[in-house]
Amino acid sequence: MKAAEDVVRVLRSPGSAAASPDDLAYLHAILLNGQVIGHWKHALQGREVVVEAFFYRPLDKARTRAMDAAVQRLGDYFGVAGTWR
Repeated sequence: MKAAEDVVRVLRSPGSAAASPDDLAYLHAILLNGQVIGHWKHALQGREVVVEAFFYRPLDKARTRAMDAAVQRLGDYFGVAGTWR
């Protein structure tokens, strides 16, 4: 994946050990009211996009529904089903 390799090169500092695209885990922030409450990454797996999310605190029911809706929109963007864990 060329784009991931380019991002790794940007994130590495001169003289650091070689990085791989797996080092980009959870690069995307999850914001709530302007505060970072977690991070996420995604992978296309067959006919679905799977989002793996890491939250700094448990989600309540309303935030879980909001996450469900956001993942659905991401799936719509890719033209596949969206799921998260």
